[in-house]
Amino acid sequence: MKLISIPVLDSGKSSRSRFHNRINNNNIDDVNNYNEVVYIDDDDDDDDDDDDDDDDDDDDDDDDDDVMMMMMMMMMIIMMMMMMMMMMMMMIMMVVVVVVVVVVIVIRSALLAYCSG
Repeated sequence: MKLISIPVLDSGKSSRSRFHNRINNNNIDDVNNYNEVVYIDDDDDDDDDDDDDDDDDDDDDDDDDDVMMMMMMMMMIIMMMMMMMMMMMMMIMMVVVVVVVVVVIVIRSALLAYCSG
């Protein structure tokens, strides 16, 4: 664990004017106020690794959500196409059944007429 201080830019002032103010005032407190303490880990802690993994998982979740949406859309399209094909098959089957019934009735009536007379 190392401690390093990084100067933080204040949004209110430009860095150049703040620098000149420090030089003119010789104010050490002002210099210290603009430093932020940052912790740098040399060790591989499990907690930090878990946090990194969680961040990665969040990004992966977004990608997974997009993939899931794409898969859902593909499934919907495939199911709609299958339903259309099933409806077409049912219509064709109904037409075939009607044609077969009409042909059977016509042939039967023709046979009856032929046999009777």
